[in-house]
Amino acid sequence: MANLPGSTMTNATVSSVSSAPVAKNSMTNATVSKVDARGGGRMLHLTYKGGAQDILVPDDVPVVRAEEGDRSALTPGAHVIVYPTTNAKGALVASRISVGANGSIPPI
Repeated sequence: MANLPGSTMTNATVSSVSSAPVAKNSMTNATVSKVDARGGGRMLHLTYKGGAQDILVPDDVPVVRAEEGDRSALTPGAHVIVYPTTNAKGALVASRISVGANGSIPPI
């Protein structure tokens, strides 16, 4: 998500702060080319520009997918994340809304 002028988003809880070194993190856009059931999880074979990698996703790790929806998903009790911007009159307006399906909480 790009940070647009006049937009904000917050959805987090800080549970602890540490000065310990953090392992190197990275992000790669990949395609899941194969999924195999493994004891206690699923093995995903990911392919991406310059390589491939297998990642084990344990059964207790939630997997979510974003898909286009419509206003009918906005129902009382639904969990939402609203991405607001400021319009010309200074009012906050939603530029995008993520809605959790079937009681789930949408990820950022």
